[in-house]
Amino acid sequence: MRLFMLLIFNTSQWELRKLFFSLTLCRTGARLNLAFAGFFAFLHWLVRLKQPRMLNSVVRRMSTSVRHFPIRQDVPNLSDMRMSYNLTSLDEKDLDPDPIAQFNKWFEQALQSDVHEPNAVTLSTASKDGRPSSRMVLLKSVSEKGFSFFTNYESRKGKQLAENPFASLCFFWGPMQRSVRIEGRVDRLSSEESDAYFRSRPRGSQIGAWTSHQSQPIQSRQELENAEAELEAKFHEKEIPRPPHWGGFLLSPDYIEFWQGRVSRLHDRLVYIREEESQDAEKASDPALKCDTPPPSLSIGGERTEPQSEVTGDATIVTPEHHAHHKQHVVPRSGKWIIKRLSP
Repeated sequence: MRLFMLLIFNTSQWELRKLFFSLTLCRTGARLNLAFAGFFAFLHWLVRLKQPRMLNSVVRRMSTSVRHFPIRQDVPNLSDMRMSYNLTSLDEKDLDPDPIAQFNKWFEQALQSDVHEPNAVTLSTASKDGRPSSRMVLLKSVSEKGFSFFTNYESRKGKQLAENPFASLCFFWGPMQRSVRIEGRVDRLSSEESDAYFRSRPRGSQIGAWTSHQSQPIQSRQELENAEAELEAKFHEKEIPRPPHWGGFLLSPDYIEFWQGRVSRLHDRLVYIREEESQDAEKASDPALKCDTPPPSLSIGGERTEPQSEVTGDATIVTPEHHAHHKQHVVPRSGKWIIKRLSP
């Protein structure tokens, strides 16, 4: 109050009216409020030194320049929100014959760009009756065998993968105007692989894996923090073992799509698809022979009874006028990758 009284005595009524009217039009976030507080402290100092001429000059300059501050606007119309994709293109000649090598190339470029957490990926699963759900997870390894992530086996995604062991991953790297979609069968990693990764995690994350009964209702945040404190005391100065309900999954891809944004929504979409074995190809072409039951050698509950085929590094480029939709539940056990261009 004292500050404003002093300003009134040393500043003309017209200048004060311009100043405070302009301030009401400003967007007043936390940083602006802090800046205003410092500015008015400076004005107060000028008043105490009895410098009315300098004070009037400062107020006059502020009332003029404050008009350039951002003004509050209404929420934009969602239907009008769009951007043009024009950074680069994606041609067949640019692709590596091996989709894993191509993914690693794009991922390295994402690491060097402004993408925040480029290994963050949307994991989509579905229950046995086909009800889908999606969430963000972190990709933890990539190899010729596939893409690995870790989670709670008793979570919603863990239960859905036990019921329906197929999933998709979707990366979106906005600053690069790129996306990668991956589909395939999901199996649990071995206990040895899960143990090795769990040991590499920060101690707090190890405690968190024991603390959280993921996807289960809790009474409050305090309940979670109390459980964390109890476990910290239990494992004090001890090695923390991996919980039996926590571990890794491996998605073995049979479909990998690389998307590059282009102008006018005419995007580039190039997809790698496993060339199916003759028996699988017959089932895919004849609905009556299509088998929805996964091969017993790929049981989700335990170790693989036969090794998965690895990427051959051999690819054939084809550009059909029409692309048949990728056949679900048909997992080729061998075969080379073929590349197709899809319409956007």
